[in-house]
Amino acid sequence: MRNCYLWLLSLLFLLACDEQIHLNAPYQDIWVVYGILDPADTVQYVRVSKAFLPEENALEFAAQHDPTLSGLNVTITGNGQVYQGIATDDFDREEGLFPESMTVYRFSTRGTQRLLPDQRYDITVTADSLEGFKLAAYTRIPPIPSISRPIVQGRFNHYCLPTARFEDSVEVVFRKRKQGPLSNEAMFYELRVAFDYQENGVSKQYQYGPTRIFDSNRGCSANHPDAICYLLNNGVVMNSMRSHFVDSTQYYTYLASPSCADAPFFVSKEVRISVTAMDSALGRYMLSTIPNFRNFNTVQPEVTNFTGTDKVFGVFGAITEDDTPVALTECARALLRLNGSRTLPDDCK
Repeated sequence: MRNCYLWLLSLLFLLACDEQIHLNAPYQDIWVVYGILDPADTVQYVRVSKAFLPEENALEFAAQHDPTLSGLNVTITGNGQVYQGIATDDFDREEGLFPESMTVYRFSTRGTQRLLPDQRYDITVTADSLEGFKLAAYTRIPPIPSISRPIVQGRFNHYCLPTARFEDSVEVVFRKRKQGPLSNEAMFYELRVAFDYQENGVSKQYQYGPTRIFDSNRGCSANHPDAICYLLNNGVVMNSMRSHFVDSTQYYTYLASPSCADAPFFVSKEVRISVTAMDSALGRYMLSTIPNFRNFNTVQPEVTNFTGTDKVFGVFGAITEDDTPVALTECARALLRLNGSRTLPDDCK
């Protein structure tokens, strides 16, 4: 499940300042709504909360008060479907946040109710207890990108993982959509490298990225108008990995095989490069939270695609993703001391 976007965005909101919100001001209703749709997931989540800072210590107040709200009517519509949100009040927060749980609205999108790329979805928030109250926004899910390099290749029931030389430079090339005419482009993309491994037998995951958002070639050329090439610069991924696998007293292992199989589905997927596409609503929001982004008044604006009868902030956006499994080189395995490998090859940096 990739709903970490929802919690990341909520943190970003807290870090962004809008000149129209005054700290310790008299109370007013300020609504904050976050929801990021992902058609690859069978469950979607939307968080609705209030923004208000009291006179007392903010950390102590936050530790005792959950700003998220239940008892609302949260509905998503699109592609002929109506999705009714069900309030769930025991949703665990990320470690280190408080309180430990919060209320979110859960939407089932499995089976015939799955979300589809290239479709528009609208969200409305109303309350039976608030006459005339309504918050609204919409998003259009971007096409699913399609990684074309590196990619598992083969023929006649023999497919093998491509090797990614993370100790060197790696070019990642992807089409803006998997197939069909390009009717709806994503606004921005970001790149990650995920690695599932075990530390003394305990399953863990390392992640490089996400990269900064981008919308065109970065460091290399795709040589196709509907494709983008992104260069993972010389050694940046390996340097990050080595700073993560730093404890020489730990024994790190991962399933490097099968590196070849009868079909692409059966090869090892422990190491993956992924590309995430985001719609214009989420893209504009992410762009506004970049630290060096400013308007002409040198004030970082608060970007939202919500409108309503009350003051409201937040974002209702969408993502799609494609990933490709890759193999590590012998050099990389030795540098990271994976599976007991410690002898560096002659050509290893």
